[in-house]
Amino acid sequence: MANQLTLVILENFYQCCEDPLAKDLFGQMAALKCLGYSNIYGDGVLAFDKDDLFGTHLLVCDKHQGNLRVLSGYKSVNYSSCKKFGFNFAIKNMIAANGSSQCLEELESVITKCEKEGHEISYDTTWTILPHVRNQPSSFKKTLKE
Repeated sequence: MANQLTLVILENFYQCCEDPLAKDLFGQMAALKCLGYSNIYGDGVLAFDKDDLFGTHLLVCDKHQGNLRVLSGYKSVNYSSCKKFGFNFAIKNMIAANGSSQCLEELESVITKCEKEGHEISYDTTWTILPHVRNQPSSFKKTLKE
């Protein structure tokens, strides 16, 4: 692994989908999620969703043969973007399907309060790492500390 890492923020791919670097990083991010999730959860978990198109991806990259290579990352999706594009807030769907009604009521209360006070709320999810990097945790941790 290279000694120098770069944090790349890929925000709202939908708005920059024609940019060659954005296309490359988005493709790598999608592959990262597929590889990372299937390595842990098998083929029964789909780690890619519609909100990947308009969410913010925080990607840890290194340089490989002169190009950025995505090693790990996660997605942050804010509530206002979900509303803008006409989608439900993913965490709300997840809690509605698998959580208690009290938990869902609390989340709805937090969302309402944030909207009234002009604060943004986000759901940060799908953190993953390339399997070969995960299998070398001491090397990755050392590089992160440097």
